[in-house]
Amino acid sequence: MTAAAVLRLKKLTGAGIVLVAARHNRRAIAAELGVASHINPARCCLNVRMEGPETPEGVAELAQTLMDASGVGKLRRDAVRAVEAVFSLPAGGAGVDPAAYFAACVAWAREQFGPVLSADAHHDEATPHAHVLCLPLKAGRMVGSDLVGGPARLRTLQTAFHAAVAQGFGLKRGAARLSGLSREKLAAAVLAHMKVAADPALKSAAWPAIRDAIERDPRPFAESIGFDASRASEAAKKPARTLASIMTSTGKGAKTREAAERRDRALMESKPIGFDAGEGAPEGPKGAPRKHEP
Repeated sequence: MTAAAVLRLKKLTGAGIVLVAARHNRRAIAAELGVASHINPARCCLNVRMEGPETPEGVAELAQTLMDASGVGKLRRDAVRAVEAVFSLPAGGAGVDPAAYFAACVAWAREQFGPVLSADAHHDEATPHAHVLCLPLKAGRMVGSDLVGGPARLRTLQTAFHAAVAQGFGLKRGAARLSGLSREKLAAAVLAHMKVAADPALKSAAWPAIRDAIERDPRPFAESIGFDASRASEAAKKPARTLASIMTSTGKGAKTREAAERRDRALMESKPIGFDAGEGAPEGPKGAPRKHEP
């Protein structure tokens, strides 16, 4: 397995957020389809509405209907109104049937996060992916924060998704979040690739935010364009020592001036090279050996 599956999760909060998300997923926001957009309007016809009402307004109404039927009262301003899961395949699809794969992703999302409000497969961007909006409704309560949780919970969900879905399609789990030199090397590689490929995102008004996101964590971006994030980790490992570095190294000897002086005194008091009493040789004063006669 060489290609990686990518899963991203987001908690959607605020009144009207379900409608906004549905409008994006159904490509109903004209401003997102401009020339500088990362969305290719000519390929929007390839997108597939997998589940949910036909219109974004219908998706928002479905969410309200389900909450009303379960007796959910007025929500707090910061309450999680929906959980959005985005499932991405590598560029080119990695030989995976996107319809079958995304159908399995939707089923997994429903089991984890509650009723599916909408599911849309997108083929109008650089990589095939699916947006799944779920209503985090369990036992009559909205529990989105608990379902997504923090870092530990997210790691558990990533592991569960890989075992239940991605692995069965021959996809590997994405690399762990990178740090330090590994992150810098991979971010630089991704940005260079986008520049060479003249990626439309470079001309987007959102490019500064996209670039910052790449520099913070380039892994999902790398996997979406077919880069192997593990190579960055290998490249960042300590390089092999050269002959010059070995010859100029201080080695494992004295590390302080005092230690060096003690070492030098000990050497001066020992027998110098070329001086040896030898068997039966006379000794000089205080037991010092006499130099051999030529």
